[in-house]
Amino acid sequence: MISYSGPFCKPLSVQLNQSTPSPFANPPNLSKSIYSSPLKSSSRSSHHRIQNISTSSSEEEEEDGEEEDSEEEKWPIRKQDPSRYQSTSYLVPDHDSLQVWDQEGRRSTYLISMKKTSERRKQFEEIHHKTIQRVNERQEAVYEEQMNELSKVLEQIELDQSREIRTIKEGFERRERDRLKVFDELIRKAEEIEKEETLRVFKIKQEEAEKKAREERQAEEERNRSEVQARLEKDQLRLKNELELRKKEVMEKKRIEKDLEDSLDRNQKDSLKENYMKWYRVIEQIKQTVLPNVSSNESFKTICRQAKRKITLKVGQLTNSSKQIQKVIIELGEVLQQTKQSDLNVYIWACNHLSKALIKQSETEVTAKPSTVYPLSRVVIGLILIGYPELGQVMMARIVKKCYFVTSHRPIKFETESDELYGKRLGYLVGGGRKNDEGLVHGYK
Repeated sequence: MISYSGPFCKPLSVQLNQSTPSPFANPPNLSKSIYSSPLKSSSRSSHHRIQNISTSSSEEEEEDGEEEDSEEEKWPIRKQDPSRYQSTSYLVPDHDSLQVWDQEGRRSTYLISMKKTSERRKQFEEIHHKTIQRVNERQEAVYEEQMNELSKVLEQIELDQSREIRTIKEGFERRERDRLKVFDELIRKAEEIEKEETLRVFKIKQEEAEKKAREERQAEEERNRSEVQARLEKDQLRLKNELELRKKEVMEKKRIEKDLEDSLDRNQKDSLKENYMKWYRVIEQIKQTVLPNVSSNESFKTICRQAKRKITLKVGQLTNSSKQIQKVIIELGEVLQQTKQSDLNVYIWACNHLSKALIKQSETEVTAKPSTVYPLSRVVIGLILIGYPELGQVMMARIVKKCYFVTSHRPIKFETESDELYGKRLGYLVGGGRKNDEGLVHGYK
């Protein structure tokens, strides 16, 4: 219970209970009492006084029998009723502004003290919190410093141990190396001694074996010499008889072989000549049939010019790569298929031009690098296998015309044929190496 005393009234007692805030609690909201007007406060106090008179009359009747005591008035021991002292305003008239002012001053003083108490409590709590935080930080710093010192000590101990272990290990390894060196030296010396002894024994045995072999060889040579001499005399007689007999057999065999060779040469020459004429007739047929038909038809000429450009371009793009070879085969096959769909003469003309282009490419590249012949041959074989066998016949005819050695037959010169025409027919270079109408280089030197 809190008591307030002033110069104009009795002490005002305030009972502390569950609803009364403590000095460290938040102050109550008494703004309505602080800012209320004296008249309103007076009216409320009058109404409150009338109620308190009716409610406390019975209690006062019970306490009337007791004697009044000044000490009891100052230090009461009875059960206090907060409304008893709050209702003292009935002793003063309602229009007494001094009492109203005193009550409002006490109330504002109480609120100010509660506010200051709350602020002081907050300050104390903040100081306490900061103090605990500083203590914790100091303890953490001390702990961290101790742990760092302990870590340094442990690291130093570990470093000393590792250094000591390394020193012991190095000493052990050094002693082990020295011991191994001594053992290796002893083993090397023992091996050298053993090797020298083995070499000495081997030399002695080798000398004895050579001496024995030399003696045996001399005896064998002497024995063989006598045997050879007797055998030679016997063989000379036998060889003489065999030579005479063999000479007769050889002469008979030569006669038979000559007769057989003459018969085979006649048949083979006829066969080789027929093979040469077979391919030569293919070229003649192209000259007499295909070229005139193509040259006399404008649409055929247009198709042939387009095919010629494509063929020349694709042959120039040929390399030794498998993918590139396959690509060139497919593209050349498309060109041949287009000409084949137009007319047979156009198709043969395209095969003829492709053969000449491949032969020309081989003349320029194969002489410098023989391995470049394989991509060219793979193109020809690939086109034949995918459905253009006529290309193989035209290509073979062109090769035979270019080099008659392919058929192993040299054509003879006709009586009415000049040297220049005969040279062109053989495929030799003529003069400055001019090209004929078909695109092949002919003549002779």
